[in-house]
Amino acid sequence: MDIPTRGTRRKPLICLDAGHGGNDPGAVSPPNLLKESEINLAAVLSLGKILEQNGCEVLYTRRLNVATCPSGRRVGINARAEYANAHNADFFISIHTNAGGGQGAETFIAPNDQTSRNFAETVNTHYSAKMGLRNRGVKLDTTTRHGSLGVLRNTKMPAILLELAFIDAPSGSHDVQILWNILHDSTTAAQALADGVLKFLRSQNHVNVDNHPNDSNLQVDIFGEIHEITAINIDGKNYVGLREIGEKLGFIVNWDEIRKIPTISKNVKIEKPTKPPKTHNFTFDEIRLLETVVHWESRGEDLKGQILVANVILNRMRNNNACLADVIFHNGAFTVVERADFYLPAGQAGDAEPSELTKNAVKQAINGTDYSQGAMFFHAISHLTADSWHERAAADGRIVHLFDHGNHRFYR
Repeated sequence: MDIPTRGTRRKPLICLDAGHGGNDPGAVSPPNLLKESEINLAAVLSLGKILEQNGCEVLYTRRLNVATCPSGRRVGINARAEYANAHNADFFISIHTNAGGGQGAETFIAPNDQTSRNFAETVNTHYSAKMGLRNRGVKLDTTTRHGSLGVLRNTKMPAILLELAFIDAPSGSHDVQILWNILHDSTTAAQALADGVLKFLRSQNHVNVDNHPNDSNLQVDIFGEIHEITAINIDGKNYVGLREIGEKLGFIVNWDEIRKIPTISKNVKIEKPTKPPKTHNFTFDEIRLLETVVHWESRGEDLKGQILVANVILNRMRNNNACLADVIFHNGAFTVVERADFYLPAGQAGDAEPSELTKNAVKQAINGTDYSQGAMFFHAISHLTADSWHERAAADGRIVHLFDHGNHRFYR
């Protein structure tokens, strides 16, 4: 297939670059367990999804925490620029996390590029304001310690490099909290970035970055029943969404963030697991152990996200007629998560102090609050790769991807 040239494509093609990756973690803040490469990737994947939903085509230099571009080239500076150039992207956005002392967000551009400056100012202003960060402004890449940044110097399209916040800001600072939130739920930050990107694209008169003016409800006969479905009219042809049609037909439609393809599966009726009997007595030590595991496995998640993690563990107990310790420390192939130690080596349960949120989540889960749809496995999305056991098992049909919540993907 020939790669379309810029100017003939109806949709703007945005190349998104998650800085670093693979064996290069970028800046690291060990006390806060933060790695720049993981934060960058989480932000880019969410931003790409929003841009696609708003009429853009999106190209990624990397979609996983690996060291190669989709083209197979190693994710070096030159490979990223060459990848964007080869696909004739309209705009290039590189996402990074700052370090070196300071606070706030800033965006770099190459010298003598007014379009990139306008792009950078719009995105940086929107992102800083919506995230409550200090706006450090737009800077030329020649002001950086290492001189000109390759992804800005070597790309043939307007390009910007945005620093989300400072990873080495003082512990508990707003910058660190923003980055922690991005790693575990990047939706808010991605929307702030997308608002700036879309505003700039509209100012450049790019088509398809707003809702289509010809959207309408289309009547569709599905097995003898008339359904109203939103249709987009492009060049005289009506297009309807895969999800809407699939769900009308009774299928489950999901988006596989790893393979970047839609998935359709049978909508199998899932019987809700039996709630723990009110007479079931969890010992103090069991409750403490469950709280500790949930604390370590779902840090940064909201109440529902933490309840879901507890639900999975309780589901494993019921399914295997096993005690809590057996489920958590079991070394067999079907543990609750891929690693049997849950980031909690045996014998160290007392070293972590669960939060009040976690204690509340565990209490609700034990008393029967269940959002899990029978889920038996989960995995942190930010750590998923195509070779992860859960993704291979889902692709082979051994388990089913049910849903995502926060930074976790749940399977049955």
